[in-house]
Amino acid sequence: MTKMAIASKGETTAETVKLSHKVSEILLKHRLWILTALAACTILFAVIATVSVVIGKSNEKAFEIIELRVSAWEEARISTDKAAITAAEDTLIAELTPIAEKQMKRFAGIRAAMSLGEVYFAKKDWATAQKWYVQAGQADVQAYTSGIAFFNAAVCADELNNADEAALYFKTASDTSSFSMKPRALFNLGRVEEQRMNTEAAAEAYKKLAADYPEDQWTKLAKSRLVAMEVK
Repeated sequence: MTKMAIASKGETTAETVKLSHKVSEILLKHRLWILTALAACTILFAVIATVSVVIGKSNEKAFEIIELRVSAWEEARISTDKAAITAAEDTLIAELTPIAEKQMKRFAGIRAAMSLGEVYFAKKDWATAQKWYVQAGQADVQAYTSGIAFFNAAVCADELNNADEAALYFKTASDTSSFSMKPRALFNLGRVEEQRMNTEAAAEAYKKLAADYPEDQWTKLAKSRLVAMEVK
C-alpha cells in the first residue's frame, strides 16, 4: 500500500513537471501575442478610466452652467425688469439647449430640458415648452422627474387645446410610479376625457382616483363628476 502511494505520488510529480514544461513552451511560443493582449487590456482600462473622468467633469461643468443660468433667470423674474428677464431667458436658452440635446440620457441633460420647459412655459410658448418636457420625461422614465415632466407636458397640450396629447400625457404621468401628484393627474385625465366625449375613459379615471386615493381632495371632485355624468 505504501509503495503504491509513493509510486502514485511520483507519477503525479512527473506529470506535473511535464505539464509545467508544456505551459512554459506555450507561453514562450505565444509570448508576443500574450504581451500584446495584456497591453491592449491595459490601454483599454486606461481609456475607460479617462473617459469616465472626462464624462464626470463634463457633467459637473454642465450642472454649474445650468444652476448659474437658472438662478440668474429666477433673480431677474423677481426684479420684474422685463429687459433683464428677456436677457436672462436668452442666455439660459442659448447655453442650456446644447446640454439638453447632447446629454439627453444623462441627468444634466434632463435637468437642462426641464429648465428649458420652465422658461418657455413662463413665456407661454406652450408648444416649445411641451417639446422639452416630453424630452425630459422620455429620457429616463425611471427618474423621479419623469412624472413631473409628463404632467407639465400635458398642461401645455391642454393650453393648446390638444385634448388627445393632454390625455396621453396625463395618463403617462398617472402611471409613473415615482410621481407624487397622481391624484391630480388622474382627475385631469378624467376631465380631458370628458372634453373628448370619452365618458367611459373619464369614468374609469375618476373611479381609479376614488379607489386608490379615497381621502384625497381630488377624489371629492372626481366623485362629484361621476354623479354629474350619471345624471346626464
